[in-house]
Amino acid sequence: MIDSWGVEELRAYIAELREEMARAEREIGKREATKAAAAAFFKLGPTP
Repeated sequence: MIDSWGVEELRAYIAELREEMARAEREIGKREATKAAAAAFFKLGPTP
């Protein structure tokens, strides 16, 4: 597939991949924050 692409096409493809990686990293951050918030909530224990 990419064997036939020119230099500019490859650069554009790399840029798209980097954008997708950044989007995935943001999603991971959101999920880790949600998980941490849930863990903190349940560590509080019952209220008297």
